[in-house]
Amino acid sequence: MGKKSFILGGIVGFILGTRAGREQYEKMKSSAQNLWEMDAVQQGVAKVEDTVGGVARNSASNLTDKVAGMVKEKIHSTGRPKADDSMAGHVSGGEEAMDPATPGPRN
Repeated sequence: MGKKSFILGGIVGFILGTRAGREQYEKMKSSAQNLWEMDAVQQGVAKVEDTVGGVARNSASNLTDKVAGMVKEKIHSTGRPKADDSMAGHVSGGEEAMDPATPGPRN
């Protein structure tokens, strides 16, 4: 009988607790909704949104500038090969470039 009474008590307690819990939940939900709709709260939310939006825009702009600078630096640092480079006088495909300073191929 002890086990059945314990289970029955648990079920009754759960049902009563759920009903009381739902009422408390509804009260808290209503209070939170009323608080959220207050003008002072909405003004504060708008101010925070503006501040966060401004910070995000500035951060994005700074990041874009930084990346653009890094790309430009990379492009300029690699640049075109110089005459003393190991690839000087060669064109892709393995053919020799026609340099006017050097004589043509001998046959």
